[in-house]
Amino acid sequence: MSMWTLELLCTSRRPDIGFCICALAVVLQSIRWDPVPQGKMAKAMKATKAMKAKWELKPFTAKEKSPWKAAVSSVRKELKVRKRDHPALFMLGAAGKHLYEAVQEQYKKAGSKNWKLKKFSKKESAPWIAAVASAQKQLHVKSRVHPALFLLSVVGKELYEAAQALYVKPRTKAMKAMKAMKAKKAMKAMKAMK
Repeated sequence: MSMWTLELLCTSRRPDIGFCICALAVVLQSIRWDPVPQGKMAKAMKATKAMKAKWELKPFTAKEKSPWKAAVSSVRKELKVRKRDHPALFMLGAAGKHLYEAVQEQYKKAGSKNWKLKKFSKKESAPWIAAVASAQKQLHVKSRVHPALFLLSVVGKELYEAAQALYVKPRTKAMKAMKAMKAKKAMKAMKAMK
């Protein structure tokens, strides 16, 4: 007996509460209820919950946070060595350069050859320029205690949210593209039959 059948019984034939409780007892006896699923079932349930939930980063542990805190404080020290025209932009650029060099170092450790990025075209760099300009506008909306840190955090948050959106949206675009391809194939098949 399914929950739908139970609902149908409770609403149609005998709407009194006693009958509904009895029907619910029958349903609960007919199914095996295990409050803590184990083994493969638990993994499958976790996987489906993970698919349904939005993509999110897990909270960082103190051990994971400490290198990032050290990196940001080192960039702040670089910033304060001398007066800068645009300190927030300098801090953002310095952090980006440090990330680039750290990634190069990881490639070297992995045994890969040294690599360098090619110069980006205007078309490739335009969205990044617009994104930084947008973050800078947010910075200038009101006076900030630490404007450079604010700009760095805004860019980090925007990158996180953009990545989160990419995990959700492409599925629908991919499904539409697959449906369009199937429709084209069906049309070709129909034309071939004529």
